[in-house]
Amino acid sequence: MGNKKNIAALLQQVQEMTSVLDNIGSYVYCKNLAGKYTYVNANVAALFQTTVQDIIGKDDSQFFDSNMLDELLKNDYKVVLNKVSLVFEENNLIKLTGKVHTYKTIKSPIFNNIGEVIGISGISTDITEQKALEADNKEQKHLLDVILNNVDAYIYMKDDKRHFKYVNRRVAELFGRPAEEIIGKLDTDVVSQAEADNFWQTDKLVFERNDKVVSNEVLENVDKKTQHQGGIMLCFIFNQIKFPL
Repeated sequence: MGNKKNIAALLQQVQEMTSVLDNIGSYVYCKNLAGKYTYVNANVAALFQTTVQDIIGKDDSQFFDSNMLDELLKNDYKVVLNKVSLVFEENNLIKLTGKVHTYKTIKSPIFNNIGEVIGISGISTDITEQKALEADNKEQKHLLDVILNNVDAYIYMKDDKRHFKYVNRRVAELFGRPAEEIIGKLDTDVVSQAEADNFWQTDKLVFERNDKVVSNEVLENVDKKTQHQGGIMLCFIFNQIKFPL
């Protein structure tokens, strides 16, 4: 009688765990050392457009395009060889649909009771849309940089701690250094303390008012090498429009 209760309780736990794994929004699976599936959740079955029973005992060559299979198998081997969990970004082409998907995958070794690796488990999350958005954002940023770098104006962004977050090409030329050497730095690292403090007076108003501020500002002696011509100090007078983001 006790054994029946134990078996019933164990079956209940298995059913509950299966339900959890079928509803976590990722692809969960286990393989043996021969690369054959020993477990897949419902999401894997839906991805392959077949049943769980039809997947068990088969390997990846049945479901993924052979040209992209090497990367996946190499990652499996790394987990078995190193006996540790590893994170990968994998690209797979599903044979049935012909679509390429990108996954963030965590693969872990499965051990027997004497510490030998007998297979691997994997949790793969589809990040195809995320990668596409990242590519779009990168392209849009590039196009925006092209526009801002060719506008006849000095354009920059600063945070409320006085760090430069962005400068366009004209600002970089004005300060006599590459944009990469300005972004992330304090204004006092780029111009003199007095000039930085002067600029900060109107910068600070933008943060305090959370509104646009228009002002005339003077910048002198940014870089002695670039701002002196024939021994004459150049002085720049700016009509500035500053606004919050």
